[in-house]
Amino acid sequence: MPTRPNYNQSSANHPIINTNNNNNLNQISIMNTNVDITSYVGKVLNINQHQVIVEDVLGQGGFAFVFLVRSSNQQRYALKRMYVNNERDLT
Repeated sequence: MPTRPNYNQSSANHPIINTNNNNNLNQISIMNTNVDITSYVGKVLNINQHQVIVEDVLGQGGFAFVFLVRSSNQQRYALKRMYVNNERDLT
């Protein structure tokens, strides 16, 4: 059975926040793909009308990260952050 990298300790099985609003694509985007993804832990992200705090990194793939985030009402969610080349790739 494959194991998850130990970025930080967390639990799985969390609801998902939909972040597919094109008006806010750049709010959590970064230019450097060599960034240390653990640097996101503790950051506050504004996504549409939602504000979340990154608690953990759940996974990483070639074109995406999955974070464990907590909303202002203390609900936890999985947030997927994907790299895209341009807006056309989002459709």
